[in-house]
Amino acid sequence: MTETYEKELAVTPVNADRSGKLSYHDTFGAFMDMASAHADVLGCGVADIKKRSLFWLVAKTAVRFRRRPEVGEKARLVTWPEKPERIRGCRSYEIIKDGEILVRGKTEWAVMNTETGRLAPMEGIYPAELVSFPESACPEAFTRITVPEERVPLAEYRVRSTDIDVGGHMNNVAYIRMITGCFSSAELERLDPKLVEAVYRAPCFEGDTLLLTKAEDESGMTVFAEKDGKIIFMLRME
Repeated sequence: MTETYEKELAVTPVNADRSGKLSYHDTFGAFMDMASAHADVLGCGVADIKKRSLFWLVAKTAVRFRRRPEVGEKARLVTWPEKPERIRGCRSYEIIKDGEILVRGKTEWAVMNTETGRLAPMEGIYPAELVSFPESACPEAFTRITVPEERVPLAEYRVRSTDIDVGGHMNNVAYIRMITGCFSSAELERLDPKLVEAVYRAPCFEGDTLLLTKAEDESGMTVFAEKDGKIIFMLRME
């Protein structure tokens, strides 16, 4: 049984930002693509669990950057599932170049029953032969993000067709692209976050209007996406 899954990652002008480095949202995208590909190999991909009226959901993602690879560089992208808990399970990721871990991350996943709308147990999602789970690439706990009363308006965003995925809602990577797109290239270079952490609270759909606000502190910045008066997404950058 293939506990880990890997492939080559090439940084090209398509997945690089103005700095010539792998963009933040394309990093998230590469991780999500790897998770999907490995799930297919394990027999628990989107098409596989759809037959059981199940669908994968992302709850949280944390990505820690040591160095973003640049255009022309090639690296190894590795992923593996961590030992799941009863309702949720994490997956680890690493981008490695010449033995050095450049980027590492983890995503907390859950599985929803599409008939009931409730979260389903993780038991039986992975094949029974998968008995070994490597240690987490990010053993650090997810940040506990609080919502301050005082926040600065950042932008208003209308969810468009290109944000929607096969599940019919806004794709988790589209949230990252939406928020980083609110900042200029110069601003992103000044921020130069080493930790980008996303928290997904509720889905968004084509045509929804999101109000984006931000709050800064001594460690970094958090951006909040609000729909119908409720915070539905948070992005922490440090």
